[in-house]
Amino acid sequence: MREIIFRFNTISVFPSAMKLEQYKEPEQANMPYVVDTSSFIPMSEAVKKVTGRMPSSEQIAHTYDFPNGQGSADRIPVDRTHRFTGDIAEVSVALREASEMYADNVAEAAEAYKAEKAQADIDAQMAAYENAAKSES
Repeated sequence: MREIIFRFNTISVFPSAMKLEQYKEPEQANMPYVVDTSSFIPMSEAVKKVTGRMPSSEQIAHTYDFPNGQGSADRIPVDRTHRFTGDIAEVSVALREASEMYADNVAEAAEAYKAEKAQADIDAQMAAYENAAKSES
């Protein structure tokens, strides 16, 4: 048997404004969770590289991009990156320029398509008018 749980219906500085009401669990509380296990790493695998000894000063220097606190504006070495070796600012500028260029190209192509379609409609109407005029005479 479940125990009955009560809670206040609101939070107020005035105790008379707060009333006790019975708490009802949501319907989804007992539903099973949907979990993506594609990136799950078991604990036994995760702790394989953990050691109890301190890293050497060479390993520490290799861990940080700016060991002395001064940036040199060099690119991050390939072995230090997982997938991307560029600068985020360069990528965002390139993406912005490409999207503007493509947006302009799409707008120009849409205008050209509308003009061609309008011209084709006019040509079809003129041809129909000429055919009707020829058939009457």
